[in-house]
Amino acid sequence: MSMIFIGGSREIFELPEPAIARIGAIVAAEHGVLVGDAPGADAEAQGLLAGYKYEHVGVFHTGKEPRNNLGDWAAYHVPSPEGAHEH
Repeated sequence: MSMIFIGGSREIFELPEPAIARIGAIVAAEHGVLVGDAPGADAEAQGLLAGYKYEHVGVFHTGKEPRNNLGDWAAYHVPSPEGAHEH
């Protein structure tokens, strides 16, 4: 099983059709997915994966808890660099 990272801009609130089709292909091939917790593209991808009831997903976050974890998947904390500001 390959691991695939999905992420994108917080300015994107609707995934384009090619991205939706690609995520469908990832699910069909049963690859693992790593996705961020941000609003925007991360949350949209999470929503699509949750709609598939896909289980092979991990959510990376820098805060104490993920801002979004729509499938209640395993969450992995990644510390922010010292001095970074979280949004």
